[in-house]
Amino acid sequence: MRVDDEDVYIPPRPKERSSFEWLGIITLAIVLGTFITDGIRLLAANAWMNYQFEQLAEELRSSRAEARQQAEVRREELRAQESERKMQSYECRFWWEQHQANPNAKNNAKKMQSCGE
Repeated sequence: MRVDDEDVYIPPRPKERSSFEWLGIITLAIVLGTFITDGIRLLAANAWMNYQFEQLAEELRSSRAEARQQAEVRREELRAQESERKMQSYECRFWWEQHQANPNAKNNAKKMQSCGE
């Protein structure tokens, strides 16, 4: 004869945790909390470092562009000074006057050579 026990519910007996289990749970919580905190700090430090590197790279690019621009301005100033110096030279003035007085190919070529035009 078989007893129908499907309707019978036997509640589980509550098991008390031992002090060793509580110690393990607390230790695990502390260790995991420390790892999570350290991970968050590491992520924040990494983000800050990347931000600083981006700022440094941008500053470097702008300073390079500024230095390039200043060098180009300086080069133009030097060219202008050299051109002015050539225009003020006695040789340039001589051939300029020769070309004004007698415009021909030879005088024009000498004027271009000595004046740098």
